[in-house]
Amino acid sequence: ACGSYGGSNALLELFDGRQRGMATHSMAGHDGTGLVMAAKVGAALTRTSYETFIEPLPYGFPYMSQYEGCIMVDASAQRFVNEDLPMFSDLGMAMQLKMTEEGSDHISVIANLTDSVQEAIDYGFEVFVENTPEELAGKLGLDAAALAQTIASYNAMIAAGEDTDFGRTDYVAELTAPFC
Repeated sequence: ACGSYGGSNALLELFDGRQRGMATHSMAGHDGTGLVMAAKVGAALTRTSYETFIEPLPYGFPYMSQYEGCIMVDASAQRFVNEDLPMFSDLGMAMQLKMTEEGSDHISVIANLTDSVQEAIDYGFEVFVENTPEELAGKLGLDAAALAQTIASYNAMIAAGEDTDFGRTDYVAELTAPFC
């Protein structure tokens, strides 16, 4: 392991052209020089198809969408991905592509107030907890009617037993108050 290459647009483009110019969560100095040095002396480079855009946070906070039935919404308060995708490859890439497309610096995760969410709050993460989707939308800077409709649509699909938008089959749960 040589660290990441998120600080090098040249390596982002070399390994996967879709990543060029994307904001990463790499630490300062993660410019791929370790990978370049290793390659120059003949090392085989593996797992270079994606940069890690989302780093693991304490208590599994970014995994909530997969393990606790949360949904991810974009700047227009719409789901945009099957949240069951692998976190550090497909889901992370989908999130980064959506943020780049929108010119946004975040994706909103909509959740139920579970033990994991409470642990994240206790740890110090800024998590908004509201009684209605509309109130939560106000805190997140999202359109209130759009978020309420997205949650209602998602809950209806879960009640019917099929995610007809994205085919999510695992870790599904209706979103109920209080909303996070």
